[in-house]
Amino acid sequence: MRRPAWVKPAATVASASFLLALAAPALLAGQAAAATRARAAFTPGEIWACFSNATGAARLIGPDVPCHHGESRVHWNIAGKAGPRGVTGAAGTNGTAGTPGAPGTPGTPGAAGATGATGPSGGPTGPAGVTGATGATGATGATGATGLTGTTGVTGATGATGATGATGATGTGTTGPTGATGATGPSGGPTGPTGATGFTEVELVTGDTPTTEAEPPVGTETGSSLAYCPTGSKLLSGGATVGNEGAEPSPAGALIESRPEFNGEESRWEWRANAVVIATGKGELTVTAYAYCGK
Repeated sequence: MRRPAWVKPAATVASASFLLALAAPALLAGQAAAATRARAAFTPGEIWACFSNATGAARLIGPDVPCHHGESRVHWNIAGKAGPRGVTGAAGTNGTAGTPGAPGTPGTPGAAGATGATGPSGGPTGPAGVTGATGATGATGATGATGLTGTTGVTGATGATGATGATGATGTGTTGPTGATGATGPSGGPTGPTGATGFTEVELVTGDTPTTEAEPPVGTETGSSLAYCPTGSKLLSGGATVGNEGAEPSPAGALIESRPEFNGEESRWEWRANAVVIATGKGELTVTAYAYCGK
């Protein structure tokens, strides 16, 4: 590459990219139009420019365009030196397998060999003609696709239940004759004995009335009251009453015994009653037994 004498070897432009970087400010400062006109006259493979000796600004020119006063002319090749060989790229992915080719067309059957000439009478028989080659068997045609199975028909609806048959007529058989009256059965057994005569008189007998002391504590019993029937009478039922005597307020009580009892020593039935204090008072608690006697 040629360079002007003012460009020192130490400042030799090493590549086109460096020079383009120096020229860029001038292009951006308004010389785009001049560069466009000059570019049309460039020699293929070379670039021409003028550099300001004062500012170092560069502008592109054509090979026949002179530089201005105070500028120096310079040019360089567009293509730089070849760079080192690049690293071998990775192996590419295997391509997909190609589609199998169509079967070849069957060959044409060979022509039948010519019949040999008939030999002279009595002479040897001429050789048989060559048999033509058998033609290739044609390819079997593809099997047609199986037809679709038809859908199952819809099940028919269940038929309606038939109407109930009419009720048969009621039989009209004749009522049979009334049977004969049976014989009168034997009369009942003998009359039973006459029962005992019931009570004709009922008497209420009052027993004695035991009492507690005055102001008895709760739980104090009155003692038993006895009512019994006179000789010749029978005990039918009985009962008892709880009462008070003395000053008020009176104590309260409750029956703890009221029942019939047989007195073996006297050979009679009696009615026995007893009471207990359930709330104290200033008076006395009493109990009186009663017996209902019949005769």
